[in-house]
Amino acid sequence: MREGPAVPVGRKCIPTRLETPAVQRARSASALDITPIAVRSASRRGAGSAAGPDFSLFAFPGTIQDSLGLHPGFLQLRFGMNIRRRFAWLILVAALPAVGTVFFVAWREYGALRASTEETAMLAVRTVSLDYGKDLHRLRIGSARLAAMPALYEGSPKYCAAVLARVVDLDPLVSGLAVMGPNGRERCGSGSLAHAGGSVSSVPPATKPGRPRPWLLDLPLPGGGRLLVDGRPGRLARRVAQELLPSGSSIILIGRTGRIRARWPGAPHSIGKPLPPSLEAVWAQRSTAGLHALLATGVDGIQRLYVINPLRIDDGPIAYLLVGIPEARLLIPVRRILIETMGLGIATLVVLLVIFALVGKIWIDRPLRGLLDTIERFDAGDEKARSPLDVRRDEFGVLARGFNRLADHVERNHRVLEDQLEQIERLNRAHQTLSGINQVLLRMRDRTGFLQAACRIAVEQGGLRMAWIGEVNSDTDRVRVVAQAGPGREVLDGLSVSADGAVPEGRGTVGPSLRSGTPQVVQDIESDPRMAPWREALLALGCRAALTFPLAHGGHIFGNLTLYAATANAFDEASFGVYRELAGDIAFGMNFLQVEGQRDWLMDHDAATDLPNHRRFLQWFTDATATLDAGENLSVGVLQVDQMAELRTRHGREAVDTLRREIGTRLAARLAGDDLLAVLSEDDFLLAWYTRPGRDVTASALDLLSVFPLELRVAGEPIRLNARLGLEPLTPGVDVETLIHRAALAVRSLVPADERRLAFYSAALETREKHRFELLRALERASLDEEFRLVYQPHVDLASGRVLGAEALLRWKSPTLGDVPPGEFIPAAEQSGQIRRISQWVMGAAFERLHAWQEAGVEPGVVSINLSARDCADTEFVASIRERLARSGLDPHRVGIAVELTETDAVTDLEHTA
Repeated sequence: MREGPAVPVGRKCIPTRLETPAVQRARSASALDITPIAVRSASRRGAGSAAGPDFSLFAFPGTIQDSLGLHPGFLQLRFGMNIRRRFAWLILVAALPAVGTVFFVAWREYGALRASTEETAMLAVRTVSLDYGKDLHRLRIGSARLAAMPALYEGSPKYCAAVLARVVDLDPLVSGLAVMGPNGRERCGSGSLAHAGGSVSSVPPATKPGRPRPWLLDLPLPGGGRLLVDGRPGRLARRVAQELLPSGSSIILIGRTGRIRARWPGAPHSIGKPLPPSLEAVWAQRSTAGLHALLATGVDGIQRLYVINPLRIDDGPIAYLLVGIPEARLLIPVRRILIETMGLGIATLVVLLVIFALVGKIWIDRPLRGLLDTIERFDAGDEKARSPLDVRRDEFGVLARGFNRLADHVERNHRVLEDQLEQIERLNRAHQTLSGINQVLLRMRDRTGFLQAACRIAVEQGGLRMAWIGEVNSDTDRVRVVAQAGPGREVLDGLSVSADGAVPEGRGTVGPSLRSGTPQVVQDIESDPRMAPWREALLALGCRAALTFPLAHGGHIFGNLTLYAATANAFDEASFGVYRELAGDIAFGMNFLQVEGQRDWLMDHDAATDLPNHRRFLQWFTDATATLDAGENLSVGVLQVDQMAELRTRHGREAVDTLRREIGTRLAARLAGDDLLAVLSEDDFLLAWYTRPGRDVTASALDLLSVFPLELRVAGEPIRLNARLGLEPLTPGVDVETLIHRAALAVRSLVPADERRLAFYSAALETREKHRFELLRALERASLDEEFRLVYQPHVDLASGRVLGAEALLRWKSPTLGDVPPGEFIPAAEQSGQIRRISQWVMGAAFERLHAWQEAGVEPGVVSINLSARDCADTEFVASIRERLARSGLDPHRVGIAVELTETDAVTDLEHTA
């Protein structure tokens, strides 16, 4: 990160960061090395805010806010400028000691109250223990006096019981008395020991089930027996508790075995049960010297402070006294102190905050809010926002001056970055357009669709307003729109554009680009005079800048690519290079798809006649067969035109192709709209007829043949052409290739000398074709010197008997076929091209025989030799015959040679043949 000039803030200097790594990358980005950068175009300012750029919207690493420290935390003063919040925290921190003092006082009071409670509990324990001790001593004395009364063991049991009852009623500490005889049986009883009966063990019997006595005095009587005394300590416990302990306290009398003997407040269900686990820790203190207070949960679930103390008689403790004071009684004073102290502290804090708010609003809040509002307006996009506090001499003035300098620097940097980002965005869109068009070229084979897709991608992905592609008419120099994307296609079609520089429509960007072969750009359509003929229409469509590239291939300019942008000066040097490459790709694609289209067309058509070829005929026939309606059928025909091979030999392929196009045009005019005319070979045509009720295929075929004989001119020479037609209707289970084969057999069955010109296929033609094939193979393999021979038939004058001449007749004896008549192998040789080789052999053999006759002095007269008319029409063949005649040594003036033609049809070049 490059650092800029330092901005003083207080006594420190903070360096401002001027350029982030993204900014440096943006400065060094080239037209061919562009990384797409998302640029947010929306502003965070409201609808009513002033227009201006949004500095927080550049979405690349290290934003301007990060560079200058103006991130949202700064704008919300989270980096330390919220002075009011800091003062509030200082007041709260200053109040912490007061709060601590409150809690310390409360804790100290709690400790004092707990110690006081412990002393109260210990005092109650000692008091109850002392009172129990006194009561026990008095009870023992009274029991001893009672035991000394003779009435207990000498009087009647009834009188004894009355005495005991009187004592129980008068003494509150005694609940029951009983006199036991020497035999261990009860003599009399009262209270809880009335009718005890039975023997007395060392463990006192229960007065009621589940209610063991707290203690029992067992005193001997002078006359034998014993006096049993049952005590009543609960009354004493209630009295002590009511006088010494606070409400909610509890007193529990526990036996030496750890079971509850008495409890106040009363709880009959707990008498005789062991202590709960929550009081185990208190019970464990019974053998510890001195008194100790422990906090525990009582039998009734209330938290109390407990103290335990043993009740002793002479021989040791007979029970334990457990006193508990509720914990809540300790906290009530503490809560009161806390509430009073905290109320005082809160009131103090409120007063301090009110004072701070009033003072801070004037000294701190107003300048701080003004500075904050300025920063927020700047962040919302108002580049002109500046703080008026820069005239102050305090810390706010220093901060305002630093902010104003930063804002000035940001405004300058933002303008530079905005230009760079706009350039990068244009390059990104141009590269996306280039990539999209290349992808379309890879998958699309339709030339029109490719051009339309190229314009659409240029508009949608390239961010352009409009794009169109034109082609130049070389005859009129007019430019025709072939593809367009964007608004105003109707307007564009109505505009006149020319490549001729002499007319106004030839100016602008299109005409000069087509004439010079160089790109032409207009950065401002509104002010450039070259765009005058189209200015009003283009401005209405929102077009402000124009760029045109010529489309050329192999040095030939055939069209143009014109792009329009919605803003002026939109085409810079960097994007210019990308669009140039785009135009090159479109030109390549147009030429490539044109060549592809021609190749695809030639695969299905005959180049000479523009008619469908054999491959296309097969596809059409297959499709037509699958869509036949009820009552419909198809027939296949092969039409063979005579003399095409001879004409091609004499006049060349180009002249014959012209002739074939004319024949195809006339034949197509005779067919119905749904029939098909195609090319089978250079000499034959293929036809397909629909046959329906009311349409006879024979009548249709004869109507087609009515075109012939056809009189035309080839190279200025009149000719007369005839044709023959073979037919085969569609039969279920027979494929189209077989139908064509059968129709070809039918047409080959018609010879030129035959008057018939239409034939249908029959099974006999297959046998004839097989024999013809064997004959052709034998001709190809035949050795002329061994298998062929000439025989001479003399011509005799019957009147004088003189030999006038002879006719050379050719005979062929094949090793496989035997003797083959000339009427069979001569036509086959003519059709296969073997006739030339045979004719040359015939002429050579005849010349040798005539020369031998001359040497022998024989005068044969005129000798006739049969030749094919095709051989006579061949100039090379005639030259070869002359050469053979010269080599043979034969004197042509002494021997007459006559040539007879084997064909009866007309010869195309009678003068040359003669």
